[in-house]
Amino acid sequence: MRPAAPAAVADINATTIATISSQKQFRGERRKKAFAAENRAENNRKKWKFPDKSSIDIEVEPGSEEEKLIISGGLTLVEIVAPTLGLAPSIPPTDNEEQSSASVSYSGGFAKFCKVNWAAYKKDIPTNCMFSFLSSSEVSEDCETKYTVDIKTIVDKARAYDQTSKGQTEVSVMKPNGFVFHESRCGSTLVANSLAAFAPEKTRVYSESGPPVLAMKACDFQSCDEGKHIELIRDVIYLMGRSSD
Repeated sequence: MRPAAPAAVADINATTIATISSQKQFRGERRKKAFAAENRAENNRKKWKFPDKSSIDIEVEPGSEEEKLIISGGLTLVEIVAPTLGLAPSIPPTDNEEQSSASVSYSGGFAKFCKVNWAAYKKDIPTNCMFSFLSSSEVSEDCETKYTVDIKTIVDKARAYDQTSKGQTEVSVMKPNGFVFHESRCGSTLVANSLAAFAPEKTRVYSESGPPVLAMKACDFQSCDEGKHIELIRDVIYLMGRSSD
């Protein structure tokens, strides 16, 4: 009966080798797909590095339909012009003055909104993995027109709207669950968009979006109020998390 043992061992080894070979092939195919997705992202990054200069900017009037559309979550934050002097430390009040809430907040700076085609992103994430590409008029035709409004003004109105509605409207206010720090050719674009691929209908990913970076860099000078800077960053993230889609 002993001669049967080597045959059994041989069968096990053959199965093991076949399994290992299959696993290597799977990992190889997975790496190829990862590199292909990263290459597409790099090509889009080169093509859409700069904002679309052909867009039309419209200044939003208080109480206008455009402002209502922003507040109701129908438009997406795509660009900001960060305040500079508005982040400077406030002048301390005198003995006869009271510090108002308005005086401790930042001022100035503008936010630009447009109708981003998030349906295209959910349908084909690898092709639209870069936010600069997704928000271009090439993919989002309605983004040929951008609506400009004071950042602090629209944030205050949006927060008031959300507090009053308390979930009774179509607007969803999503808190960020994480941040992926992008570096060239490290797979960060792939990782960020993979998070959305698990549940496209319930996930909102901004891959290399400009507003957060500009907000964080807005305080690159010595006479900057740290509290105002933090408030600006929080407001930008808050606006990005609001959506009716």
